[in-house]
Amino acid sequence: MDTELTHIGIDFGSKLAGTTAVSFLLDGKINIRQSQKKKDADLFLKNIIEELKPTKVFIDAPLSLPGVYFDNSKFSNYFYRKCDIEAKAMSPMFFGGLTARAIKIKDKYPNIEFYETYPKKASTNILGNEYKKMKVDEIKTIFSNQKLVFSNQLLNFHQIDSVLCWIVGNNFINGIKNTIGDEEGEIYF
Repeated sequence: MDTELTHIGIDFGSKLAGTTAVSFLLDGKINIRQSQKKKDADLFLKNIIEELKPTKVFIDAPLSLPGVYFDNSKFSNYFYRKCDIEAKAMSPMFFGGLTARAIKIKDKYPNIEFYETYPKKASTNILGNEYKKMKVDEIKTIFSNQKLVFSNQLLNFHQIDSVLCWIVGNNFINGIKNTIGDEEGEIYF
C-alpha cells in the first residue's frame, strides 16, 4: 500500500445531494470526506483536489461520451460505449448532467490523470461479493482483514464506493490494472 498521497478515490454524486465522497491515504490511514447536503459538490471536490494535489484521480463517473458523437464512421451506438456494455453499466447519456460535470472537472485539471472507475464491478475483486448485498459492518470487517486502517468511520455506501475507487487506484499504481473498454472509454475496476 502507498504511504504517501498519490491519488484519491471519488464517488461522484448529485451536485447538492451530499452524496459525493472522497477517500485518500494520509499518514498511513485512509481518510474519507463527504460533501454536505445542499452544498455544491463540485466546489467541495475543487477544494479537496487543490488542497491534496493528487497526481491521479479514480472517479466513479463517466469521463467520455459514446464515440458516435465524435466519429460516426467508426462508432454507431448513440447510447452506450463498449466499456458500458462490457461492464453492464448504465449509459453516460443516462447520467447526463453528472457525466458533463465529471468531464468538466477532469478538463479543469489537465495535469492530473483521471481514471473512470466502477465500484460495483470492483467489489467482486476486492470484497469477494457484490457489496450492495452486504451490510456496511461486513464490508468494514473485510477492509480490516485487508489491513486497511481508517482515520474515521465508514458510514454509508457512498463512502464505501470512494474507498473502492481508492483501492482500484492503489492497485493500478502497484501494477494491477483491471480495465475494460477501448479508445471510446475505459473503465478501471
